[in-house]
Amino acid sequence: MEDPKKTAGEIFEAEAENIEAVTPVNEPKAEAEAISAESGTAEEEIVSFAGEGDLEDNVKVISPIRLVMKRFFRSKLSVAGLVMLIVLFLFAFLGPLFSPYGETQATGDFKWVQSVVEHKITVEEDGEFVTYTFYEVSDAYKVYSKTPPSSKHWLGTDQYGYDVFTRLMYGGRVSLLLGFIVVFAEMLLGTMIGAFSGYFGKWVDQVIMRIVDIFNCLPSLPILMLASSMLETWGVPAESKIYALMGILTIFGWSGTARLVRGQILSLREQEFMLAAEATGISTARKVFKHLIPNVLPLLIVQATLGLGSVILYESTLSYLGLGVPFPYAAWGTMIGATSGAAGRDILENYPNLWVPAGICIILAVLAFNFVGDGLRDAFDPKAKR
Repeated sequence: MEDPKKTAGEIFEAEAENIEAVTPVNEPKAEAEAISAESGTAEEEIVSFAGEGDLEDNVKVISPIRLVMKRFFRSKLSVAGLVMLIVLFLFAFLGPLFSPYGETQATGDFKWVQSVVEHKITVEEDGEFVTYTFYEVSDAYKVYSKTPPSSKHWLGTDQYGYDVFTRLMYGGRVSLLLGFIVVFAEMLLGTMIGAFSGYFGKWVDQVIMRIVDIFNCLPSLPILMLASSMLETWGVPAESKIYALMGILTIFGWSGTARLVRGQILSLREQEFMLAAEATGISTARKVFKHLIPNVLPLLIVQATLGLGSVILYESTLSYLGLGVPFPYAAWGTMIGATSGAAGRDILENYPNLWVPAGICIILAVLAFNFVGDGLRDAFDPKAKR
C-alpha cells in the first residue's frame, strides 16, 4: 500500500525507477560497459557498433559524374556501342598509317591498251568516187581490272586500281569527321538561338519559333540535293566542296536543337536558383551561360549522339547520288555509289567486295551512335533506378 505521506512527484519517480529496473537494456552496450568496468579501461575503449560512427564512415558518396558512368556501363548495348565506335575510329584514323597503299594510289592489275579509231573519207577523183580509210592510234594507257580479295589486297581493288581496304579507312575519316563537325556546329548554333528565344520570350520567342517552324517544314533531302547541284554549277573546287557540304547540313539541321533548348530554358528560368541569380544582379549573359545552359548540357549530349547517325546517313546518301564527296576522294557513300549507273550493274552483281564493306561500316556506325545515345539518355535520367 502506498504511503499516504508521499507527494505525487515522489510516487511518479518511484514508478519510473520500477519500469527502468524491469526493462531490458541494450545488451551489446551493457556487455561492453561490464567488460570495461572489469578491466579498468577508459570509456573510449568501448567498441563502436554500426550506426554509432560518423556519417561519412558508413555512407559511400558518389559524385554525379560517377553515377552517370555507373548507369551507362550497366547497359550492355551502351558498352557494345562504345566499343564499336572506338574500333571504327581506330580503323579510320590509325589504320591508314599501317597501310602500304595510298587513298588514290593505283596498285591493282592492269594492262596496256591502245585505242584505234577508223576514219573513212570519200572524195571524187576523175569523175569517180574513191574512199580512203585511215586509222588513228592513241598512245598506250593503263586499264585496271577489278580484282577479288587476296593476301596482297584484303578486299581487292576497284576499276581504278585503288585498294578497297585502304579507301574504306579514308572513307571512314570523311564520314565520321564530317558527322562530328556538323553535329557540333548544329548544337552550337541551335543552343545559342534556343537560349536566346527561351530566356527573353515574348515577341523574340514568337519570331524565332516561326523561323524554326519554316525550317522544320522544308524537305531536307531534296533541299540538300538541290544545294549540292548548285555547288557543281557554280564550279566550287572539289577540295572545298566537303566544307560547303558541312555548312549546308548545319544550316538545315539546327532547328531541332533550338526548339529543345528553348523548351528547357522556359522551364529553368522560373526555378528558385534563377530567382536567386537575378537577386544578385548579375548580367544576362552570365545568367544564360553560367546557370541555364549548363543545366541543358545533358540533353544536348544525348541529342548530339543520336543526331550523329542521321548526319552520316545524309552524307552517305548525297555521296551515293554523286553530290557529296567528289571522286577520287573516298567516302563510304561514294564507295556504295559505284554500283549506280550502267557500269555499276556488273559491280553490284559480281563484285560485292567493292560496296558491301562500306555498307556494313555505315550500319555499324549508325547503330553504335544510337546505342551510345540511348545509354546516355538513360544515364542522365534522374528518375532511373540507382
